[in-house]
Amino acid sequence: MLSLILSWIFRIGLALTVIGGIIDMVVQVQQKPITIYSRPDRNMTLGQPGLQLNAYRTSTNERPAPDTLISYSSVDTITGNRSSFGNTSSRSSLNSNTKKTLDSIVSACIQKGEVIKLDTQISIMQYMIPGSSSMSVGYVGSISWDSLPDGRFIRVERTYDELHKQVEGIRRDTFTGKREMLMFDFTHNKRNDYKIVQDGPASETLRLQPTNRTQYIIFILYRLVTWFFTAWLLLTISRLFSNFYNRHYFSLANIKLLRIMGLCLLIPQLLYTVMYWGLLTKIQPAKFMIAGSHDVKLLNQYQFVSETDWTLVFLGLALLILSYIFKDGLSLKEDHDLSI
Repeated sequence: MLSLILSWIFRIGLALTVIGGIIDMVVQVQQKPITIYSRPDRNMTLGQPGLQLNAYRTSTNERPAPDTLISYSSVDTITGNRSSFGNTSSRSSLNSNTKKTLDSIVSACIQKGEVIKLDTQISIMQYMIPGSSSMSVGYVGSISWDSLPDGRFIRVERTYDELHKQVEGIRRDTFTGKREMLMFDFTHNKRNDYKIVQDGPASETLRLQPTNRTQYIIFILYRLVTWFFTAWLLLTISRLFSNFYNRHYFSLANIKLLRIMGLCLLIPQLLYTVMYWGLLTKIQPAKFMIAGSHDVKLLNQYQFVSETDWTLVFLGLALLILSYIFKDGLSLKEDHDLSI
């Protein structure tokens, strides 16, 4: 009876996994959450696009990114005294709407005849390019920039040796604004030699979203394969307990089910390991604080952590080995029965 109950429990888990996988695939393809309902004061969504990953960071004193922190203060127009102050953040609550909250504060101040002052700070995530500097040891680089008539900025980089002789061609990069150019100066060809601060929590959960079509396809295929093998594992366990309920213990069908369980545990971990070393190690996120139009500060660098579960890897290998041992034992038993 217990085997039958466990079989149905895993079937229910299978149904929930299929539903969750379909929702996740819709979110990954659309690259936006599914909206259940949206109200002026709150909203409810399902799913998040991209991959949720863990990463080490260099320090722990900054607000999580992406985040918009707006500090406000109101001044009485008659007395000139500050009557209220505070701040609102895009990460203060999952159901809050920062713009609507700020609009209500501004409206209340206007009705009181007060003047409101705002100060905005934005924390965003960008990718850094790991590797050594493009300038050779002993060479001196000259960097200059200028604005173009259409509002863009051009950055010019020259490299000289000790005799002030130019040794490489002039490199020119064009940017849509000064902020983008300053962020490029922070991230381009910086050495990946920072240390990890271990006091306090030194890791953070980041959500990596695709930036091109190749990453878009890789992420969807990875999520699809993960959901597929999870569902297949639950189905296999359900069938195994169903066979136990029917008193089919040492049979060729159960041996095949053990082999499938081993593959379902092993393949997703190996796939993640390939993706980690082939893609994630080449991406180094960075956190920036932006205050005003030109003030850009590099707050943090990150390094993705390998999340390969070696317990599942060894368990998958053990099930595969066990299935072959049972298969040999079943063959010996059949040969023994025939000889008798």
